Amino acid sequence: MNDCYMILFDADHIKDYVYATGRLKGIRGASEHVRQLTSESGIKALCAQVLQRPLRDEEFIYADGGAGALLITGQADAQRLCLELEKTYRRATRRATLSAVMVLVGDDPAETQDRAARMLRQHKSSRAQAGAPPGGGYVRFCSADRLYPAIKPDPADPSALLSGASLITHKLSHHYRENLISSPFWQCFSQMINDPALQAQWETAITPNQDLNAIGDLAQPQGYVAMVYADGDGIGDLIHQVVGREKFDGYRRLSQILSHAAIEATASALYRAYPEPPHRYLPFEVITIGGDDVLLICTAEQGLEVACALSRIFSAQVTTFLQNELGFPDQQVTVSVGVVIAHASQPIVTMQRRASELLKSAKHGKASEAAEGCVDFHIVSTPGLEPIRDVRLNHYTLLRSNDSLTARPYRLSVMEKLLEQAGKIRAIPGSKRAQLYDACMRAPDRIAATLEVLRIQVRLGSQRDLLLNVLRALDVGVIYPFMYQQTTDVRSRFITPLIDVLEVAEFVRQGDRE
Repeated sequence: MNDCYMILFDADHIKDYVYATGRLKGIRGASEHVRQLTSESGIKALCAQVLQRPLRDEEFIYADGGAGALLITGQADAQRLCLELEKTYRRATRRATLSAVMVLVGDDPAETQDRAARMLRQHKSSRAQAGAPPGGGYVRFCSADRLYPAIKPDPADPSALLSGASLITHKLSHHYRENLISSPFWQCFSQMINDPALQAQWETAITPNQDLNAIGDLAQPQGYVAMVYADGDGIGDLIHQVVGREKFDGYRRLSQILSHAAIEATASALYRAYPEPPHRYLPFEVITIGGDDVLLICTAEQGLEVACALSRIFSAQVTTFLQNELGFPDQQVTVSVGVVIAHASQPIVTMQRRASELLKSAKHGKASEAAEGCVDFHIVSTPGLEPIRDVRLNHYTLLRSNDSLTARPYRLSVMEKLLEQAGKIRAIPGSKRAQLYDACMRAPDRIAATLEVLRIQVRLGSQRDLLLNVLRALDVGVIYPFMYQQTTDVRSRFITPLIDVLEVAEFVRQGDRE
């Protein structure tokens, strides 16, 4: 009798836990805590404790980034392990929860995996989310998260009182930085440097007190940072196909290559952006790499470059593996990315929420038949909480028409082309670029915007052809500077990449694309 059970587990509301403090130190520590609790070594150690035996290789599928999958023989052992997974995560974090479900493995592995995934979604949605206790009386709240009662002073700052969860994340933040050199990401990044002297300079820049301001100080223009949020497209459907043909061994191998590709793509993209060692601080902070999910912060002028390189490298590696190793010759894996560029003083929680919105927009904008992902971005000029859809409706749409002053999101190849053209358009004086920007933003309709852009272009003199060539390279034709776009709405509309290339021009690496 087959009594093998598939266990799926996933952390609940993981972003609420990681970003509870709103400070990079606490975020770094919380992300490290999730990684430790749900890493392969952490899960195998827990299984050995519960099952009173080492976990066999065929029983482990994957564990990474707050989620995982196991194959456990025996209903009683599977039940105990599910309960212990949830209890251990809650006890260790002091406030976050994890959901775990078990499903009897049937004759069809793909159907088993689908049932487990459905059960996990239902279990997660039915669980109550832990809330902060109400204020009042003499309760002193945590100085870091401002949500939970404080219990002890911060060892680094006795005047600040911290909750139990914040004490753990602050401690783990130091642990993460102290052990970064031995992490898989840094090992991959270090291999690309080759020169031991340069490696030593990079390692010197790993400091426990790095924050957003430290990264912003290294940026061009100074003070600005970029948050890059990348995620694979259609990975759930891909897992279903692989399990259906290669069974759980294919699931295991795919999970391994996804994790490896995410690490290598992140390291490669960052090394391309920063080939020279920094003087004092790292110019980036990798918050999390979990499976096909990557979230990092870097200097503003490199954000979109890193996003494009990460998407391109990750897609190529996973696609090659699927075609050559698993025998899926027609399978294409793509990665979509959301990038938010803002001043380092911008609350990091707000940046993360905006990056999540942009990632969803990029995924929505990706055509299912396209063999590349999409990139969406937003440059924060004034802080705001309105959804990105409303931002573009209110600030990037002409008042008297349905025409849009942005062509975002962009397919990966077009985004790379836009970065190239943004470097070229910097040859136009900043005052003239500002006039072009205002000409569109203040125009009531497309005709008025077109006439004003043409008027300014005539006054550019020898650089008038430069603007023409930049927009032509971005597929602007006879409706210059707009182009026609068929939308899913009843009406169609015109869009223009002019505003996009003008905004991006302020945040491209100087001397590289000019």
